[in-house]
Amino acid sequence: MESDFIVFVVDDDEAVRDSLGLLLSAHGFEVADFSSAVAFLDSDTHATPGCLVLDYHMPDMTGLDLLEKLQRLGAVRPTIMISGLANAAIRQRAATAGVKFFLEKPLRQDLLIETVKRIWRESESAANDGFAGRAIAGSTPPATSNR
Repeated sequence: MESDFIVFVVDDDEAVRDSLGLLLSAHGFEVADFSSAVAFLDSDTHATPGCLVLDYHMPDMTGLDLLEKLQRLGAVRPTIMISGLANAAIRQRAATAGVKFFLEKPLRQDLLIETVKRIWRESESAANDGFAGRAIAGSTPPATSNR
């Protein structure tokens, strides 16, 4: 994969971060992980191309709170929301916030990899068309589930 496309994994569960990092790296993606939404916000990665794999339930700030903050900062990127406890209200709020995909835990590895590859291909296509970020960041397709 391209080295300028990074998958940012934000999850408070260290085991999840580690396993997702190993899985995504094994498929050629560069991965940066963060233990909280606040840690991600404090990083200097807001302009780096890539996508977010973002846990919904985290202490201090939920994944959706992070997305809403990123929108206010103009730093939106394609997002895969993950959660073990998602209800219809959370899914609707995620779709409204621009989440491209909503995957339920336990994650199906093949579905996660295919989803990240799809986002990568879309970002490459948008960059080649001269619309880097705009074609993806503004889209709000319905959130999908792996069930």
